[in-house]
Amino acid sequence: MGLGRAFHERLFSLGVVLAFFGVLHLVLAWGLFEREPWARFFGLALGFLALLRFPFGTLLGIYTLWVLLPETSGREYERLAQPGGQVNSAPVSS
Repeated sequence: MGLGRAFHERLFSLGVVLAFFGVLHLVLAWGLFEREPWARFFGLALGFLALLRFPFGTLLGIYTLWVLLPETSGREYERLAQPGGQVNSAPVSS
């Protein structure tokens, strides 16, 4: 009976950790969508942590770092995060 209880406690702990990271990823998605200045750094931090979750987390972590880590990406994100930042420079016609 003690073995079953230990299994359920570990399963619950795993669920809490996964839920915590799920909430962090939702916050990151909101920050990137709203082009918040802190979101790029937060995305890099979660990307590094994702490398530990083999195999899919590793692949997504590598892609996240590949997209967000270069200096040109940093400059582009800073430009987009400024008030009035646009995704492209094409004029909008109505």
